[in-house]
Amino acid sequence: MPEVGFKELFELFERFFESERFSGMSSPVHRLDPRVKILASVALILSAISVDGFTYILLLACAVSILLFASKLPKIAFLFRSLPFTILSSLVVSPIPFVTPGIPAAIIQVSLITLTPTFEGVYRAVTFVFRVWVCIASALLLTFTTRFPDIMAGLRRLGVPALLSSMILITYRYAFLFADEALKMLQAKELRTFRKEGFLERVRGIGRITGCLFVRAYEKGEETYYAMILRGFQGGEIPLNAKLKLGLSDIIFVVAVAAFCFTVVLLGWGGPSILAFWLPLFRVVLVETPLRWLMFILPLPGGLVVA
Repeated sequence: MPEVGFKELFELFERFFESERFSGMSSPVHRLDPRVKILASVALILSAISVDGFTYILLLACAVSILLFASKLPKIAFLFRSLPFTILSSLVVSPIPFVTPGIPAAIIQVSLITLTPTFEGVYRAVTFVFRVWVCIASALLLTFTTRFPDIMAGLRRLGVPALLSSMILITYRYAFLFADEALKMLQAKELRTFRKEGFLERVRGIGRITGCLFVRAYEKGEETYYAMILRGFQGGEIPLNAKLKLGLSDIIFVVAVAAFCFTVVLLGWGGPSILAFWLPLFRVVLVETPLRWLMFILPLPGGLVVA
């Protein structure tokens, strides 16, 4: 098995977070307005957080899967990005099946310890893992199908402060720049190393590289700021060239996603019992009361004319 070092970790970081090559593809999801995709992702994430039943989480997961197939994204690359979060969430909830009271699902004998997972605990753990996957997959779909400047432009149009969106945009761009700089420094160190180093020597070398990288980041930040000042930057927003325009397909998509999420959340919170309570109230407030006032007001002009 090949040894995994810091250089391999930086290469993995670049491959993991670099998604610009997917945002240039052509699909119905790619062609949607960034604001619509942002609202749809937020709606799916909030719905996954709000409901508790596995059935409703599974419905949301099916909706995300349909959007994934419609986006024509490479499924392996998408799963590669979402798999670490899924594994981490599985590790977080791994004790839950063994500490949740309920009906025993199995008996596991480990040395002198007997572990008894329950069906209720397994149900809660699986629901949590699917919930995390829906949230992560919704965010990944947004970043895979939309250029990052377009996401920032959409957030700005939705009311996010311009200064905050500009800071996020600069941070995103320069994170890859410094990751590439660190990778080059690690490669240079390996080319100048003629013997196998011990663990402490490698840690000291990484510490020196990290300090040098911080100094370079500070210098690069000053150079970038002065360059922005010379080009007319006055502390406001960074201009973006994204042209956002809502079309009929965008409106239909966001209405469909909002209606789907609202229905799933409504069913998850109580289903028919909530509908049985709220629908008569809506009928009285929105239909019967305006009609009664309309029937009362309409005869008044005729009476005034006769008088």
